Amino acid sequence: MGEAKSSAIITGAGNGLGRAMAQRLAGLDMELFLVDLDGQALRETKEICGDVDSATLFEADVRDESLAETLFHAIDARLGKLDILINNAALIADTPVGATAAEAWRSILETNLTAPFFWSQRAAKIMRRKQFGRIINISSHAAHLGTTGRSAYAASKAGLEALTRTMAVELAPDGITVNAVAPGAIETERSRLGHNKQRRSAWEKAIPMKRYGTPDNVAEIVALLCSVKANYVTGETIRVDGGFCVSGLMLDR
Repeated sequence: MGEAKSSAIITGAGNGLGRAMAQRLAGLDMELFLVDLDGQALRETKEICGDVDSATLFEADVRDESLAETLFHAIDARLGKLDILINNAALIADTPVGATAAEAWRSILETNLTAPFFWSQRAAKIMRRKQFGRIINISSHAAHLGTTGRSAYAASKAGLEALTRTMAVELAPDGITVNAVAPGAIETERSRLGHNKQRRSAWEKAIPMKRYGTPDNVAEIVALLCSVKANYVTGETIRVDGGFCVSGLMLDR
């Protein structure tokens, strides 16, 4: 009998980075559990992944703890293990501090920070039994630099990176690594629709590589962190931003 496939949950798998991660891990012949609010988007992701038989779709809001419990229970009953959790689902808003409503603040933090905590808590409970696991949190450049209009989003992502470090230390004795990936400007549908010519020009000027990244750039780093090759890497945040967060004054060349 062959070795059981690795199993992975990806939240926010309906589009953008989540879709690219799903496609990359499908190529590694993993058992995938794809989560998103948008059921149609999930079905499109599955088709792009080659409509793999080993991809289970779960239409849910990650903030709904009862639905999360249902998914983890189903995975545990079916496989008796969980290898990988990728906390990718996120909300974002461009709202100045003074205009950020309490409801919007709570919604963003609940999606981007509270949900990953509880999903990771449930995942770790299953992972501990096999003394193996990979938890990967998708952060953002906004966790590192001040960005106008992103108070709630930046706070949630900075908190997610702090959570990553703490979980990494606590879960290391159980063979579970916890890392974060922080993308910069990535060429997704969201950026194509939301970045006007002026914003795009500003990004390209500020990025040392002078271009947006691709979802595949992020997915490759995530795949590496899922692999045995990264089994001694934990508590880290890897930036995928073309040098944006480390750049200072850049003279024209």
